[in-house]
Amino acid sequence: LDQPIIKIEAVGRRPKCHFELSSSDYLRAGRRPADVPNPDGQLVALDPSRYQVIEFKSLGINVRNTKRFFIVNPTNKDYSYEWQCEGISMRISDHKQSSSGLPNPFRCLTQKGQVMSGRKAEMEFHYLPQSEALVESMWRFRIKEQDINVPVLLVGQVSEPDVTFDLNHFNFKHTLVGTRGKGVIHIINNEPIDFPFALNCEVENKSRPVLDIKPMSGIVPARCRIPLRITFYPREERVYNYNVQLEIKRKSTKVSINIKGSGFKILSQLESQVEVQGDGGVQLSRHLLSPSATSKIDFGTSYISETRIKKLVLTNIGQFSFSYEWALGKTKFLAIKPSYGKLPQGDSVSCDMIFKSDREVSFSDLLVYLKIGPQSYTLSLTGRAKKPRLQFSFQKWDFGPCFLSREGVPSAEHILRVVNHETTNIEIDCAFNPQQHLTIDHQANVLAPGEDVLFKLRFYPQEAKKYHDDVVFEVNGSYKVGVIVTGEGVPIRLNLTKESDKLVNLGEIRSGQHNTRVVKLLNSSRIACRFRLSATPSTVEKLRKLHGHVDTKAPINPLDDPLATRLEELCTTYRPSTFLTLRPRQSAKIEFTFCPDRLMPNFREDVMIDVDGHAQMKLLTLMGGCYGVGARLDTTSVPFGAIVKGTIMVKTIQIENTSEAGIRFAWEISKVH
Repeated sequence: LDQPIIKIEAVGRRPKCHFELSSSDYLRAGRRPADVPNPDGQLVALDPSRYQVIEFKSLGINVRNTKRFFIVNPTNKDYSYEWQCEGISMRISDHKQSSSGLPNPFRCLTQKGQVMSGRKAEMEFHYLPQSEALVESMWRFRIKEQDINVPVLLVGQVSEPDVTFDLNHFNFKHTLVGTRGKGVIHIINNEPIDFPFALNCEVENKSRPVLDIKPMSGIVPARCRIPLRITFYPREERVYNYNVQLEIKRKSTKVSINIKGSGFKILSQLESQVEVQGDGGVQLSRHLLSPSATSKIDFGTSYISETRIKKLVLTNIGQFSFSYEWALGKTKFLAIKPSYGKLPQGDSVSCDMIFKSDREVSFSDLLVYLKIGPQSYTLSLTGRAKKPRLQFSFQKWDFGPCFLSREGVPSAEHILRVVNHETTNIEIDCAFNPQQHLTIDHQANVLAPGEDVLFKLRFYPQEAKKYHDDVVFEVNGSYKVGVIVTGEGVPIRLNLTKESDKLVNLGEIRSGQHNTRVVKLLNSSRIACRFRLSATPSTVEKLRKLHGHVDTKAPINPLDDPLATRLEELCTTYRPSTFLTLRPRQSAKIEFTFCPDRLMPNFREDVMIDVDGHAQMKLLTLMGGCYGVGARLDTTSVPFGAIVKGTIMVKTIQIENTSEAGIRFAWEISKVH
């Protein structure tokens, strides 16, 4: 089969002139106001199919807006063109004003020209609006060679730059005369381009302006906001009202902000109050202080750490509250409470000016200021702080090395004497808490002029270490005097030079014989040691009972020597029997003599050593005994009877030792024949 054939025919129309313009719906969409007249003055709607529309949108006035587009010559012949403006451009404001006599804001820069065949020619129009009204201008585009006549409608619209203040008004309210009130407002630019600005404000006195705004001119960057800093400085007690205008280039209307503020003055009263002893008791003396003159305040003479207070009462007698602040400088011995604050209308505040120094100080004409806004009170202060004239016999005492103390027995004591050389009574007390190693006998004392007080210091070292204590004495409950007390605890090291001497064997001897043993004692302590030998506590108790002391806690006569008494019972003496002092590394010999005068069973007796009341410890043990000689035979005769000559007969005799010690014996056979 033959393939089908479809015949297609068409006719193409080629324009003689083509405008390369973006399409506008100004006429088609009905955006053109109905009361805008045509160039002939008639209010007739324009046919969208007949008119080419070129729209201009200007951001602000007095801004040159440019439109460029091309005209294309699609023919094979060159031709010339011409632009003609039909009358004066319409300038419409509120759609009622006539445009006669007004300058045309549109201008064609390419009114005549030639377009080559198959080429383009660029057209250029300028729009320079003088007002914000909608403007239309009718133009004709003519090509005589082609008999072309095209109506072109130029439309100009102006939009105000969106640049304004962030506030409509700003109120400083009440501001103290002579002080500065400060605030911040902002200029906001919501447009995509920068805009220059300038502020305009009419003030009364430009040499001493009440209102100051910075900056007064500048540029607001695109899509930004810039701060304007406002300073309000009222000169009088009245209300101020200003309108500040913001002028923006290209913006026909001015933006304004209203700034208000009122000035007021402070009315205050400052008085000093002093308690005075009068006939009717304590009375309050009041004295008003003037802000225009320097007022004198005397604290007098006080002791170190003593507190002196001057009471000052500030009253707000004005109609507005105010803030106050005391300026003391860098003084460490003065304080004011409260030092600052806010005082409502009609209220009062009592300020205590406190003088207290921890060292000697003297001042005169020391200036202190009370600042209340621009107003201030000036006070000239005088005072002195001194040490109380107390004489301490020492400020530091060192007990030095001392033997460790037994419970309740101090190792050392010392007296501290304090004398009052003042002309007035002074109270002194020791603020030291008793410690295990140090106590002070004290109580609160009031010393009249010239009187003294004694404090006894007792040192009880508990450990072998150095001690350091700061003993504080309070004078008149405020001033403190420190006394340093030091010392060191050392152990007692009084030992026998030989370990074997801890057991001294006096032997077992007969009555009438004697035996002497000597031991050597060495002082290895760091300090001198005073000691004597003593009996054991159990021996002392036995002696007390033996000598008729019923009360076992009653002290023994110090002239008695319990050890000597006890050893006398054991027929033993020793020397030295009195107290002996050994320097460090010094030694001494102790001699024990055993001389029994009777039979005595073996004994063991512990000997103690008493180190000057600080410690009692076992030194050694004595042992010994006294025996008599005695023996007996089990028979007094040995009968042999008759025996054969030349033989031997043996008889056994037993001898018995009846003494408490071993004996030696021998037979006297020489007398036997």
